[in-house]
Amino acid sequence: MSAGAPQRRLVVAVATFRRPQLLAGLLPLLDEQARDVASAELSSGILVVDNDPDGSAGPQVTTAALSTPLSLVAEPRPGLAAARNRMLDEAEDADLLALIDDDEQPSPGWLRSLLEVMERTGATAVTGPVESIPAHPLEDWLTGAGVFSRARHATDSARPGLATNNLLLDLRQVRELGLRFDPRFGLTGGEDSMFGQTLLRRGGTIVWCDESVVRELVPVERLTRPWVLTRATRSGETWVRVRTIDQPHRGVALRLRYAVTGAVRCLLDTARALICRARGDAKGVGRHQFSAAGARGMVRGAFGRTTEEYSRG
Repeated sequence: MSAGAPQRRLVVAVATFRRPQLLAGLLPLLDEQARDVASAELSSGILVVDNDPDGSAGPQVTTAALSTPLSLVAEPRPGLAAARNRMLDEAEDADLLALIDDDEQPSPGWLRSLLEVMERTGATAVTGPVESIPAHPLEDWLTGAGVFSRARHATDSARPGLATNNLLLDLRQVRELGLRFDPRFGLTGGEDSMFGQTLLRRGGTIVWCDESVVRELVPVERLTRPWVLTRATRSGETWVRVRTIDQPHRGVALRLRYAVTGAVRCLLDTARALICRARGDAKGVGRHQFSAAGARGMVRGAFGRTTEEYSRG
């Protein structure tokens, strides 16, 4: 940055909903990350968006002793899209926005790595890996399903999508592209997938930073077959919905194509799961039942069905 250039401002934001203990553990880690990148050219602040109408995050924020400026805002509208749009609104005078979930912990150098990749590539968005830390060892079926194992990629490589649980946004580009999180995905999830697809359609870029690792703390209630299969189905619904929701001319043909593809995949993977069960291969059963559930979700999504995973009803 040249001498006399205005200082840039970075906001590190986390949305939270009734996870006060996890939030209390995360805030000091975000403070360390912000202090690590602080300089004459970059100022930082931490933003907590509380999506709980009862304000459960308040005590954790008001009692946190941090060096980095910390602010708390309440977003009464339910859902992730509303919470993330509130982040964009609160960061209207910032240049950069980093997002992380309240059940995650950043690794050392997380934020610095994201910033370095964005500076080097000029990307609209930089995303990185999430490592799941389960509350107890996984049974073979869950290991085979692979839902808690995520792919890694080469740093600086272009990516076809993003996730808001590990993300840095160039807000100047975000504003120029007119990007917001779609409220139609508020209770179903997938608002980040839609955001990423819209970003790419409008000419933005997404790149990977493999060094910017965050670790997700997976609670015991998610380490069950029903939860994993529901997540797979919802993901399949979202995958189709993102690709058809704003396609008035091609939408019918696309939905028919995805319905047929999903139905065939579901039948094949169900058969493969039965073969694996006969062989006593629990990991194989998990892999194919997970894939079949995702394929069922494609069929459901093609017919406009959704799973409101984040519904409060």
